Amino acid sequence: MTPHRTSPRRPGRPSPSCSRWGFSLLELLATIAIIGVLVALLVPALKAVRGSASTASELVTARQLMTAYAAYAFDHESRVLPGYWSHAPALPAVNDRGETLTGEAARRYPWRLAPYVDFSMTALLQDADLIRRLKDADPALVDYWISLYPSMGINGVFVGRDTGIDAPYQQLFGPIAITRISQAKRPADLIVFGSARITDTPYEEGSPTTIEGFFRLTPPYLVHREWTESGYDPDGDASDFGYLSLRRPGRQAAIGFLDGHADLLGEGELQDMRKWTGEAIRADWTLAP
Repeated sequence: MTPHRTSPRRPGRPSPSCSRWGFSLLELLATIAIIGVLVALLVPALKAVRGSASTASELVTARQLMTAYAAYAFDHESRVLPGYWSHAPALPAVNDRGETLTGEAARRYPWRLAPYVDFSMTALLQDADLIRRLKDADPALVDYWISLYPSMGINGVFVGRDTGIDAPYQQLFGPIAITRISQAKRPADLIVFGSARITDTPYEEGSPTTIEGFFRLTPPYLVHREWTESGYDPDGDASDFGYLSLRRPGRQAAIGFLDGHADLLGEGELQDMRKWTGEAIRADWTLAP
């Protein structure tokens, strides 16, 4: 028999049984480019989803606060919750451990409203991490920090009273804040709570920083314009825009209204005094004797 011969393999020609598993440099660069394009498309979409979820969460918080606010009024013969007492309140405030509070923590609204949200204060904080850091720095002041930096500030000047602000105005103009639900005009348009911020130095050292959360809101006008004419500046002092935080997409704030609903308001709408008091008859309304 003639021995079987195998055909000699030509140099440089791969065997048919050999598969190419590697990538050429061109293919690798093309793959990296495609991945880069996909990431560039996905990142804004993910940010938008995250922003939408955060906005929805804050609107839920605003509605929860308004439900609690209405429950407080129901328990107090239709009297609305004051935003701040400059003197010692007649009724004690307690924290989530059942301890009676004194000083500033008792005078601000958060711990007064706490029993009506089952003391779930962490859910009402925009910057819960800040409170944890402050608690680590000084555990004795945690009740104070929570009362100072809630996610939502309150329109205490015209709803419920903020005696830290309105005392001199009361002498000139008489009562300017409603104290009962039944006194409200246009409750569906009346701001009670809103996304808030403060330029502060919580550790009392270093430069002031912007903290997303504050217990107080101030209106755009009293006897004259209170807010800066230049409008909202995210890097400016928080008091220049009434301590409101336009942290929601499209430069909007989450707002809780007296009738119980919550919505987003933009910069222009927030400067309309008809949103702050039922007595206002125009956007630039001011107090007058």
